[in-house]
Amino acid sequence: MPNLHVYIVTHSQRYNDLKFCRLSEKCYSIGDVSLLAPRYVMVNGTASLYCKHNVKEDQVHKVEWLRGGNKIYQFIKGRNPPYNNFSIAGADIDWNESNDKKVSLKNLQFEASGVYICEVTTDNPIYTKSSEEQYLTVMQSQSKDPHISFNQANFTVGDILNANCTSSPATPVPELTWLLNGKKADENWIHSFPEFIKSSSMVQLVMILTTKEAPQLTLTCLSTIPGYLGHNVSKEYADYREDTMTLDIVIPPTEVAQTISIASVRHRWEFITVGTWSVLFKIFL
Repeated sequence: MPNLHVYIVTHSQRYNDLKFCRLSEKCYSIGDVSLLAPRYVMVNGTASLYCKHNVKEDQVHKVEWLRGGNKIYQFIKGRNPPYNNFSIAGADIDWNESNDKKVSLKNLQFEASGVYICEVTTDNPIYTKSSEEQYLTVMQSQSKDPHISFNQANFTVGDILNANCTSSPATPVPELTWLLNGKKADENWIHSFPEFIKSSSMVQLVMILTTKEAPQLTLTCLSTIPGYLGHNVSKEYADYREDTMTLDIVIPPTEVAQTISIASVRHRWEFITVGTWSVLFKIFL
């Protein structure tokens, strides 16, 4: 009669942990399974995808790596050789750097971009647990800074500023962000033209210049992969480029006169009481 093993399975939602317990024996668990992979990799570059788990080595049956639901690499304990290669578009497996804990990809092309996961399967009982999805993007960085251009050379309060910013080609297409004196521009002033030139972006800024922008306005165009994460955090981006220009904005004499006139007005407030009524008067000096 074959041996019959009875297991008690418990699940801890707090720790996302499955435990398998043989009767009269100690339990063992399958905790978190996670895939550690770079978010962005340069074209023709390499990437190592680590599958992290806490299953004991003698309890592991197989470890698999998948892209878009299709297997790309597999380790099966007890098989000779233990590694199994599946085709992956846009990449080659580096066999010298791959094992039961990681798979190394080389000669990465754009086709290799996509969603990756790893799965760990226990030996006895057979149970498979997957990692969360990790997105890997094969990229080509920008060759130069974005370019800012204007509709005119001189500006006065009340003029309409029409400025364009164009990125250089890259993959994926860079995202452009306008900053006015270091602050992100109002989205209502922005008009986007994705891939106006192949693999490039163009964004138009249209706004009415006011005394708030005078006498100088610093325009900055950020061209980044990924999109805007904040200013002065260039290390957080896979690719970061910027162009900055400062505009001199003339305040018309009428605006200056009005400002001086308002500032020169002096007055005082006085109460005048008539019977039971008190009236507050504003007296100009």
